Order: sequence, then structure tokens, then C-alpha cells
Amino acid sequence: MKPATRKNSFLWSVLSGMALPATVGDRHTFRRPQGSDLERIRGDVVTVGRTFSSVITREHGQQKASVCPGERTIP
Repeated sequence: MKPATRKNSFLWSVLSGMALPATVGDRHTFRRPQGSDLERIRGDVVTVGRTFSSVITREHGQQKASVCPGERTIP
């Protein structure tokens, strides 16, 4: 059983090594940015603002739900 496993392992390694040059030469396609730098930065700021807003809303709701009846709430 051992020799067959070693033989399979060796063959797999040889085939992988032969396929390596084909994968190294692949061209990667990257998405080209749309708009100017300023427009992209503004879009990022809007996205981050929405994320912060949703987190603050969610956390504020959890804070209200976790307050004990005799405990003071912070406005």
C-alpha cells in the first residue's frame, strides 16, 4: 500500500510542477476605477458614513433594551 501512495504522490507532484509555468504567466484582470479620485473618495466617505450610522442605530437599540428598570439611561 505504501509504494502506491508514494507513486501517486510523486506523479501528482510532477504534474503540478509541469502545470506551474502555465499558471505563473496568467494575466490578471483588474477592474478599472470609474470616475475621478475625488468622486471615489466621496463615495467611500458616504459608504463609511452609512455603515457607522447603521452600527450606531443598532448599538443604541441594544443599549436601550439592556437597561435595567431601576437604572438611569444616558440620553
